[in-house]
Amino acid sequence: MKLPRGLRHPESPGLSDLPGLGLFAAGTLLVLFALSSAGHRFAWISWQSVTILALGVASWWVLFLHEKRLAAPFFPIELLQMPAVRQWLRTAMLSTFCLLALIFYLPLYFQLGLHVDSATSGMLLTPVLLGFITGGALGGRRAGRTGDPKSIPIAGNALAAIAILALAFAPRHVALVAMLGFFAGLGLGPTMPLVQVVVQTVAGRQKLGAATSLTVLARTLGAALGTALVGAVIFSLLPDVDVVQLVRRTNPAAMPSDEVILRAFQAAFMVTAVVAAAASINAWRATRVKI
Repeated sequence: MKLPRGLRHPESPGLSDLPGLGLFAAGTLLVLFALSSAGHRFAWISWQSVTILALGVASWWVLFLHEKRLAAPFFPIELLQMPAVRQWLRTAMLSTFCLLALIFYLPLYFQLGLHVDSATSGMLLTPVLLGFITGGALGGRRAGRTGDPKSIPIAGNALAAIAILALAFAPRHVALVAMLGFFAGLGLGPTMPLVQVVVQTVAGRQKLGAATSLTVLARTLGAALGTALVGAVIFSLLPDVDVVQLVRRTNPAAMPSDEVILRAFQAAFMVTAVVAAAASINAWRATRVKI
């Protein structure tokens, strides 16, 4: 079936906002590079870290000023000026931070902290994903019945914070860690689909595409920040360690002790739990929106 060619929206910026695209890409890359490099490429408090991070933040600030002057910017500033949109997008970003941190580093914890082989560690990620799918389905059904999704990300991210914090102090037992991963996924599952529906509702039909794109962007930034920052925490506490050798155990003499490895992941889980708690608090403070 051949569909007719659509008409270009009269206010679409097309590729006319190339400076905005460049500023956004530069700011994002600089901030992510600073967060992922601090602690192992260079110290957290160093001129390299401060300079790169400052340049990234400055790029985003110039982007904001630039986009405000345009009639049809590629970045929908007018939506970000709505308090409800900002609050719910922040919740999505924080929640996705936690989810991607778990997906990336929980299998590594199974391998390094619990001495599980790589194939099994991948399979042990299944409870997190099952919990995520279950939480999304249950949260969506409840929001559909009540029309009021506000309480769901509050409770869900609070549950995730408790489960992830428990991971930091749980005994080294594979089944227990997998169970806590399930509850973390269960708590994180409802946030992302509900945020998308809420932001689309607030934006209205005319801004539906921009609202959807902003939600995807918030989730992408949260995922990138989660993997970069949590990874920086882990590897900053494992100094002078080759990650490939660490996973493959090709040089047992150079391996850090189990206590050092567990301490690094304990710090990472604690940071992730704090972010999940921040997502719950942010959802509690967000504007109530009926869907």
